[in-house]
Amino acid sequence: MRELLEIWLRELEQKTADDKGAVAIEYAMIAGTVSLAIVFALSDIESSLTAMYTSFANGF
Repeated sequence: MRELLEIWLRELEQKTADDKGAVAIEYAMIAGTVSLAIVFALSDIESSLTAMYTSFANGF
């Protein structure tokens, strides 16, 4: 019984020491948040950019 517990604890330590998946998920969440911020920022300035390019086009 003790050997089984020791094996189980060793495997548990190995699985908790490997954090590659957690780091990848964190980076994906950061990238998603930055992407959303860019989309919202661009949607806010869309009307002003459209007006600016329309005035340039009318000038030519």
